[in-house]
This record gives sequence, C-alpha cells and structure tokens, in this order.
Amino acid sequence: NKVAPKPGKSRSNRYLTTLARLREVDTELEFCRNWVAQKERVLTAKRGKLSSLLKAIDEGRYSLCFGSKKLLQQRPGAHNTETTPFASVEDWHEAWDTARNGQVWSIGHTAKPSGNSELQWLPDTNQLRVRLTDKLAHERMDALGIPRSGGPQKVMPLRMKCRFITIDGVDFASHRGAARAALIDAFGKRPVTMRLLQRLSPVGERIWYLQASVDVPTGFNPETARTREAGVLGLDLNARGVAWAVVKPDGNRLREVHPQSGFLDWDLKGLSDSVRKQIIGTTVVELARLAKRLGIAVAIENLDFATKKAGLRAGGVNKRYNEMLSSFASSQFAELMTRAC
Repeated sequence: NKVAPKPGKSRSNRYLTTLARLREVDTELEFCRNWVAQKERVLTAKRGKLSSLLKAIDEGRYSLCFGSKKLLQQRPGAHNTETTPFASVEDWHEAWDTARNGQVWSIGHTAKPSGNSELQWLPDTNQLRVRLTDKLAHERMDALGIPRSGGPQKVMPLRMKCRFITIDGVDFASHRGAARAALIDAFGKRPVTMRLLQRLSPVGERIWYLQASVDVPTGFNPETARTREAGVLGLDLNARGVAWAVVKPDGNRLREVHPQSGFLDWDLKGLSDSVRKQIIGTTVVELARLAKRLGIAVAIENLDFATKKAGLRAGGVNKRYNEMLSSFASSQFAELMTRAC
C-alpha cells in the first residue's frame, strides 16, 4: 500500500516489482510445503525401518547378508539337513570364502614395470610376478634370516625375492593374439589393471583366472574430427528415451540426409544399475553408429541435472514421480555417449 499509485497516476516500477514478488509468494510457499512433506515421508519411512530393526534385534532375528543369499541359506544346520549340498560347516566355509574373498584387484600405474605394481606379467617368459603383503614378505625374510630393512647392499635382491612370488605358464592367448599384443604395446605407455580371482570347478578343484584391462587408443584426433559446420546430431534426453535430430548450425533440420530425426525409447523404471547401463549402452552405440554413417558430430545438451532433479523431487507428490526421477540416468548417459563416440 505504501507504493500504490495515487488516483490518476500511473503505476511505478517499484509498485510493479512489488506486485511480481507478491505473486511469487504462493508458488514459493507451495514448493516449500511439498519439500517439507517429502522430507517427512522419508523420515517416517526411516523410522519404520529403525523400528523393524530394533524389534528384530530384541527377538534375536537377523537377516543381514553381504553376498550370496542362496549360499547363506545353504549353511548346514538343523533346518536344512536334507537340502544343503555341504556335508559340514567347514566345507561351507570354504565355499563361502571362495565366493566372497576369491579375487584381488590391482589398479594399474604407467610408471611401474608391466604397467602394474602388484601383478606384473612378463611376456618373454610367460611368468606372473605377484607382490605379497608385508606380513607374508616379512615372514619369508625372517625364515631366511634377511633383515627387513637396512643391511648390506647385497641383501637387496634377496629382500625383493621375498616380496614377490613367480608363477610360470601364464599367457593371454585369446582374441587371436590381439589381447597379448595390446598388453605388450601398453607397457610403459598406459596403465594395466589386473584382476586375480579363484573359482571352484564342478568337481571341486580350485581354478585361478587372471584378467587384464588396458585402454586401447581409439584413433581419435581432435584436429581431424568433424566440425559443427557440417551439421550435428542433436540429442535430447528424457525419462522415456532419447530424441535425436540432424540439424545445421542455424538450428534447422538438415534436409539432405535421411532420416532427419527419430526417437529411441526405453523403460528404465525398477531396473538394476547393471541392466539399466546395458540398455543405455545399446542406445548410445546405435546413436554413435548413426552419426558415423552420416559423417557428422554429436551435440549433447548440458546434462547437469543434479540441482534441477533435487528441486523436482522436492516438489513431487507421489512415489511414482520420484521413481521416474531416480531412473533418469542423465550422468550415466552422458558418460556412455562420450565413450561410444
């Protein structure tokens, strides 16, 4: 009322600005109420879970399992004497340790021999050098009477032998020699990540596998890459799929190509992360092949939806809407699209 125009006078800018702010108050209040209601729903659900857990603890009933639920149910006991495949708890423990603790990852490092510091493959002799833990290495040093540190210079090679064990007959013979050649080419240039794992065969024998991962050069050269002047394949991501269109620099469709636009749909609701990633990966590969066939670049929108999704989720009114936002894998799509290109 203080800034209201007098009779016969026009409305001032200050008056118009005040009116605009007042009109936004109802919208802001509704947003805040929805945000608080959503937090209350989450808090109520967590209190319910807490109550269930406390009740289970009081009754001595636990249902916590990190790993295979099926294997846990096969633990020999009075309730499954006729159905469990294990003769004793010791046999079950061995299978459990194999399933849960049967693998070792070693992240690669370019500066290390063979591109890795713990698992080093020697292609000339087909040997694998495995670095032991400090505890095992110290036990071997103590058994041979080698000092753990210091001492004369001549004990250094002996100390290194205690830190590594050598396994003969290890070779990468798959993919018609391409895997072996890729590893040898990566040594000294790119890191090599190794994975050592063990599994039990159907007859009960322990089998070891060695897997190596290396980034193979794609041949991409920014200097010779396609420019936007020839047109781009524009992508628009939403919860139902990906819409694409071939456009010119001015934003109009490129009429000389066929097809000019399309839509690749998907349904990611209720799927696990691995299945969702597989569906998205299939879609981005199809888009990358289309762009390669047309000989144009790919333009993708700015998919930093973290803040926007938080605001939308706060204003959500039901569980189905929040599930739709959770399955809206924008960052995952952008990452896979970049890798595919």
